Amino acid sequence: MKQNNYLHDMLLNFNSKSISLQKQEQLVLMELLTIDEIFEQFSEIRTKFKWTEDDLKVLLSSKLLIGKIENDTVLISKSSIKSLIEYRNNVK
Repeated sequence: MKQNNYLHDMLLNFNSKSISLQKQEQLVLMELLTIDEIFEQFSEIRTKFKWTEDDLKVLLSSKLLIGKIENDTVLISKSSIKSLIEYRNNVK
């Protein structure tokens, strides 16, 4: 009688699609920007939205932005600020 190798095949497929731990760590790395860098790279934050440094700190503390405060320096994820700008541009 032929053995059913479905489970074995499924595990092989899973292993071939998995990501090693080293590659997973690379995926989680994010580019963090200071508030000054954000204002330089995304000028519409000041001109169009009229957001200030305090506004960005409130958005960070409200979990609308991803980032951290390290040694009194606010660092915000570039991808989260891009997402928030995109959302803000789509709000009418």
